[in-house]
Amino acid sequence: KLEAFGQRRRRLILIRGTCAAVATTIAAMSVVAAVDWSMVLPDSTRLAVSGIAYAAVLAAVYGTCLRWILHRSDLRDLARMLEQRRKEFHEEILSAVELGQDATKANWDSVEFRQAVQETVGRLVERYPMEILLPGRLVRRWVILAAIVFVAAMAMMLSPNPAYRKLMLRAMIPTANLSRASEVRIWIVEPAEPEGLAPRGDPLTIVAEISDPQAQQIQIESFDDPQQRTTLSMEPAGQGRFRTTLVAAKDRLTYRVYAGKASTRY
Repeated sequence: KLEAFGQRRRRLILIRGTCAAVATTIAAMSVVAAVDWSMVLPDSTRLAVSGIAYAAVLAAVYGTCLRWILHRSDLRDLARMLEQRRKEFHEEILSAVELGQDATKANWDSVEFRQAVQETVGRLVERYPMEILLPGRLVRRWVILAAIVFVAAMAMMLSPNPAYRKLMLRAMIPTANLSRASEVRIWIVEPAEPEGLAPRGDPLTIVAEISDPQAQQIQIESFDDPQQRTTLSMEPAGQGRFRTTLVAAKDRLTYRVYAGKASTRY
């Protein structure tokens, strides 16, 4: 019975931990997504913010699940836990366990007495199914919370507006090469193949079209070496377009265009 009690307790703890992981992951990443939407963060800062969110998720999972799973409870521990579930179990189960484990150490009672005590306690415990001793309602609020958060997140992910999906992806995978979610859209008009090939050392004209007709401060960030980034202002070219010229000094030239809070991918 104690082993069955321990197994059910472990299952309930795992359910609680899983629900906590789902709820805190969605909530923490939604906060990161809100920060990403409201302000333009450097890549290193965005990586740090996502790291803090993941640390919060790990702390929640540890507090609700891992700290209990990693501690292996022996029969005495399980007996104490079981005694706390019903008043009539008080000091009965632990005594029976200790009598069974210390049979070779004590000489003040008989084997028959020990067996009688254990059988009496066993009949007492058998009166209660595990569903009563450890009911599922102990983790019901965790399941409901996780379900509500998950359904709300799925509703936003499946909405026609892709902003939430992109923001959550950027929050969960901060190193992913994704454009910023913004009401302003940016299209790379030239070169026709933004990720195509170009002769090294030749000038490369970049033309970007901005959906916001009021946009004026358009910048392009480029680098041959990730440690040496250059930011330039793009010149207006009419009809909501802006242009600049870059030179690929090395084998690979990486760039992205900024327009307010909007940016393209690299």
